Amino acid sequence: MKRVFCGTMVGLLVFSGCSESASSTQSSVESSEKPIVQSGETTDISDPFDEYWENLTPRQQVASVFMFHYPGTDGDAIRGFLEEIQPAGVILMGDNIPDEEDIVATMVDSWQKTVDLPFLVGIDQEGGVVSRIDSDPAPGALELQDGPPELIEEAFRDRGRRLRQLGINLNFGIIADHTDDPHSFIYDRILGTTPALAARGVEAAIKGEHGLVYSTLKHFPDHGAAPGDSHTMLPSTDISLEQWLSSGALPFEAGIKAGVELIMTGHLRYQSIDEIPVSMSKKWNDILRDDLGFDGVIVTDSMLMLEGSDEYPDTVANDVAALESGASLVLDLSGLDGDDVNRHAHAVIDGVLDAIDTGLLDKDTVRDASKRVWKLRHKLLEK
Repeated sequence: MKRVFCGTMVGLLVFSGCSESASSTQSSVESSEKPIVQSGETTDISDPFDEYWENLTPRQQVASVFMFHYPGTDGDAIRGFLEEIQPAGVILMGDNIPDEEDIVATMVDSWQKTVDLPFLVGIDQEGGVVSRIDSDPAPGALELQDGPPELIEEAFRDRGRRLRQLGINLNFGIIADHTDDPHSFIYDRILGTTPALAARGVEAAIKGEHGLVYSTLKHFPDHGAAPGDSHTMLPSTDISLEQWLSSGALPFEAGIKAGVELIMTGHLRYQSIDEIPVSMSKKWNDILRDDLGFDGVIVTDSMLMLEGSDEYPDTVANDVAALESGASLVLDLSGLDGDDVNRHAHAVIDGVLDAIDTGLLDKDTVRDASKRVWKLRHKLLEK
C-alpha cells in the first residue's frame, strides 16, 4: 500500500486522542523497548493453540484471521471496535497518528490491556514516500537504494526501534520488488534495482528490524514486473514461471532465508501462471509455501483495492476467496467511518461464516490460517 492510496483513505485511518498523563506515556514508551521474541525461536504450541481455538466462538474464529482499520485518533473508539470484533489486530494509517506521536504508545497499551493474547498492531512505515509517522529517524528507500547493506540494516533498525517505542509490533515496510525503470510506480520505494541488489537490501532490512517488530516483504511475487499501480488497476505481466524464478523470486527467497515473518501478496496478475490475481491465487500461495519454503504468515494487500475492478467488485467475496486460496491474514480496509466500520466487519464475518456453511470454504482452512497468525501473537507474550 502506498501513500497515494492512503491519501484517498486519509479520512478513514485509525488512532486515538488520549488524556492520560505524560508520565503514563513515557512509561509505555520505555517498556516497549523490550525486544519481541526472535523469529527463530520455537516452542511446542499445538496444545495451547488447540485450547485457544476451541474456546472461540465461530465469529471469533473467523475474526482471528482479519486485520481491519478503524479511522481517527480516538483510542477509546478503537478499543471498543477491537473488543466488539476481536480481530487479529488493526493497521494504523496516517489519520490514526496524532501530532504528539508518543501518545500512540499509551493508546496501544490501553488496547493490549484488554486481551490475554496481544493484538497485532501494524503500520506501513517504509520511510520516504510511504510514511505514516513523522518521527521516523531513518532514510527512505530512495536514499538507500542499491547502497551498502550495513546502511540499510542500520536504517531499518532505527525505524524498528521507533515503531517499537510507539507500541507497534508489525511493519508492512520492506519492499522486495525490483525494477530499473525510474518511471515505474514502485521505483521510489525499492531497495534494489536488480534482483541481486534487492535481495541484498531485503536481507539487511530484515536483519535491522529483527527482534524489534515483525517484518513484512511486499508485494509478492514482484510488482516491478507488472507495470501499473495496483491501487487503481490490476497490473499484469506475461513472464513465465521460469523467468520469475530467476528474477523476482530472488529477493523473496533471500527474505525467507533471513527469517521474515510475513509476506504480502499483491493484486497482480501473472497471466502465464494464473489468471486469478495473486492475492486470491491458490497456485501462487502453493508456490510460496512449497517452492520457496515459506512457513510464516501470508497476508493480503488491502482487499479494498479490488473494489474498483469490474471483475472483483465484492470485497466480502474477495476476502473469502483469499482465505480459500491459502492466505493466513486478510487485510481489509473498508474505507468507512465510525460505526460503519463495525457493521462492515460484521458483514465480512457473516460472509465467511456463510461460505463455511455452504461448503465454499473449509473451516479447517480458516483454522490453519488462524494458527499461523496465533503464533505471531503468542510470541508477543514472551517479550
